[in-house]
Amino acid sequence: MTTVCITTKKDNMMSTQDIPINSLIKIDSPFIDVANHLNKDDFSALIEFEHHQTTTILNLTNISPYVLLFFDDDLCFQGASYSIKSGSGVSTLQTAYKHILFIRMPHQLDLKNIINLNK
Repeated sequence: MTTVCITTKKDNMMSTQDIPINSLIKIDSPFIDVANHLNKDDFSALIEFEHHQTTTILNLTNISPYVLLFFDDDLCFQGASYSIKSGSGVSTLQTAYKHILFIRMPHQLDLKNIINLNK
């Protein structure tokens, strides 16, 4: 297990929070079936895409409950999405971001205050 650090800012106060990650996954494909890479017991995983396509499609079917944090090439926070199983069917997501941190819910992060990621 390794650790990444998330920088947050609240009321002009910067702080950091260490996040233990179970795995760092590097993928050179514009399509990923996340279930093949993320173990059900993983608290978190950082996925980095090395392909040169504009977007990546993630199959998130049966990946639950996780929050996905999206970071740009400079590792600045760009947004979040949730992967929460609700009913049956296929769940996919398309993104242009190459760094995605999966964190199992519940978590202690205040998403609106995230600034960046440090590896």
